[in-house]
Amino acid sequence: MLSKNAKVTGVRLIVKKLIFAAFSFLPAFGFAEGITEVNKLVNNISTFILKPLMFLMFALATLVFIWGVQGFVTSADDPEARGKGARQMIWGIVGMTVMIAAAALVTIIKNTATTL
Repeated sequence: MLSKNAKVTGVRLIVKKLIFAAFSFLPAFGFAEGITEVNKLVNNISTFILKPLMFLMFALATLVFIWGVQGFVTSADDPEARGKGARQMIWGIVGMTVMIAAAALVTIIKNTATTL
C-alpha cells in the first residue's frame, strides 16, 4: 500500500497538471478572434476534405457490398464462391457503418468547435 505522503504527492501532481492545462487554454479564451479562425478552419477542413473523402469511401463500401451480392447470387451452386460473396457483403456493410459513424463524429466535432 502507498503511504499517506505518496498519495498526497500523487494528488498534488495531478492538481498541478490540471492547473497547467487550464492556464494553457487562457489565451484562446481571451482572444475571441482566435476562436473564429479555428471555427473557419474546422469548417473548411470538414467541407472540402472530410466530407468528399467520406462520400468516396461510402461509395466504395457500397460497391463492395453490391459486388458481394452479385457474387453471392450468381454462384448459387458453388458454396466457396457464395461464402466469398457473403464475406464481401459483410465487409461492405461494415464499411458503410464505419463511414456513417465517421460522419457523425465529424458533425459532433464541428458542432462542438462552433459552440466555443
